[in-house]
Amino acid sequence: GTPYAVRAAQQSVTAADEALTAQRRSVWGAASVQLGVDFHDNTQSGYLPLVGLAIPLPLFNRNASGVAAAQAERDRARAELRLIELESQRDIARVTEARAIALQRVARDRTLLASANRVAAMSLTAYREGAAPLATVLQAQSNARDTLGQYILDVGAANTAAAALRLLTASTLHFP
Repeated sequence: GTPYAVRAAQQSVTAADEALTAQRRSVWGAASVQLGVDFHDNTQSGYLPLVGLAIPLPLFNRNASGVAAAQAERDRARAELRLIELESQRDIARVTEARAIALQRVARDRTLLASANRVAAMSLTAYREGAAPLATVLQAQSNARDTLGQYILDVGAANTAAAALRLLTASTLHFP
């Protein structure tokens, strides 16, 4: 549930509430007028005009079916809103945890990167002094590059999680 989905579900609840209010207010049914002509009457010569007026009186049925349908729609909209809110809270918790884990990895990687760079520098010094072979220097520099690559990946994961968290917790929505 993004903030947009939550906002849309809130609008659905508002619309369902307004539809229920309208159904409760529409106690009177629609009046109707019927016009016609009867020309098959043997007792009358010519055409017999007919006029009918129907005015439904809300004595026994006060639009109960319309109100019940509107209440069911409102309840469905509320349940959908609650579901989207719960999904949103779950997503926020999941992304917050992912962000915390990524930040821990970044902190760990900083320490490892500093150590790997120190080892690479010391192996280069040892090579210059003739105390270590070239293969040791190359291996130390390769390890430092691998550690730097992992650090970059973990920084990217932390930034992605932070952006996802900002998206999920956006408080101001702009609809076109």
